[in-house]
Amino acid sequence: MAAKLLAGVTLPSYPTPRSAKINLNTDNLGSIISKLLPHIFIISGLLMAVMIIYGGFQLMVSGGDSEGIREGKAKITWGIVGFLIVFSSYFIVQIVQAIFNVQIF
Repeated sequence: MAAKLLAGVTLPSYPTPRSAKINLNTDNLGSIISKLLPHIFIISGLLMAVMIIYGGFQLMVSGGDSEGIREGKAKITWGIVGFLIVFSSYFIVQIVQAIFNVQIF
């Protein structure tokens, strides 16, 4: 009975999100890097956030142990340094786009 009722119903098709499509069929290495760069920024930002959260967790559960506190602070510090590198590299890419009049993103 249910099969007869649903036989005429068509399910909607949704387009694939643009970020899910990565076409690497290109001629040179520069265009491959240009297509992967936005994804690399996102992944590195997520890894940076995970590192800061993990360092904070390690700092909280160290229980006053000086070695645990040192390791937690180091993870947070390197997470912030990673954030600054990713943040500055994004703006460097924007400056290169403006100077050389190329489309990277």
